[in-house]
Amino acid sequence: MRKLLSLLVLVCSFSFGQKNPTTLSAYYTGGNFTQVGLSLERGKLKENDKQFVSHIINLGLNNYDYEVDNLKITGTGFVIESGLKTYLNKDKTNKNLYVGNFISYGNLKFDENFLFGKFEGTFSYFSLFSPEIGYKFKAGNFAIDPFAGIQWQWQIKGKGDIDNVNVDNWQPRIGIRIGYQF
Repeated sequence: MRKLLSLLVLVCSFSFGQKNPTTLSAYYTGGNFTQVGLSLERGKLKENDKQFVSHIINLGLNNYDYEVDNLKITGTGFVIESGLKTYLNKDKTNKNLYVGNFISYGNLKFDENFLFGKFEGTFSYFSLFSPEIGYKFKAGNFAIDPFAGIQWQWQIKGKGDIDNVNVDNWQPRIGIRIGYQF
């Protein structure tokens, strides 16, 4: 955790000296998979000077309620996402309406004791198709960014008691990022 925090401080301090805007945000994503984490967005104008494009990296904690028959088991883990957002506005900045897509990897561990035994296992997924649409509001250097989208997951065969057959490949996503631009 200290290494991650040190890396984050280094990236933030490096970004202050750059002319391309950088936004550091806390984010929450709801849906079947719940995520909470940090988001780092860095953008620039494209060469054609018509669109503002940002690269974004999300690092977060991942939660999922696995339901089969009458059992509901909660798994926790991590998610790493990287993607691009293209802003659709005339003033060529990183605000207002945007569309984006992410590449994602998530890993969840399940470990619960029941009256009749123990449920444990690992579930992982990978996604190349995770489009979203959102609208970034800015007030000075503060940014609020609600978004919605869908994610199609390649699910890696579960280990232990978990079976990915009971998990849908299409996962809805809705969330918000709240952050500061420097």
